[in-house]
Amino acid sequence: MGTYQQGKEVYFDIHYADPGNDTVGFGFMGVNGARRVAETHPFSAPNRGIGDSDSVAYPLDLKCGTPGQHGAEIEAWIYDTAGASSPAVAIRLACGA
Repeated sequence: MGTYQQGKEVYFDIHYADPGNDTVGFGFMGVNGARRVAETHPFSAPNRGIGDSDSVAYPLDLKCGTPGQHGAEIEAWIYDTAGASSPAVAIRLACGA
């Protein structure tokens, strides 16, 4: 798990193992005041996400380098074909990551 910045956006990048070969997507939601963010996406259509066989990176617009720059905290998880989710991981996003 990690983060990196590109322009005004900060990406969270999570890596996972799939021993059952049945993961189909990922989700995330804001925590600690950032609840407006709540999304799930299948790997087959990850919206703006960038997927690989064992990782996914997803951008959030934190307006880095502008007067509206801010940080965020999220929880992210992976889900499988049966709808079961991995334990959520907490990720703090900040400009300059």
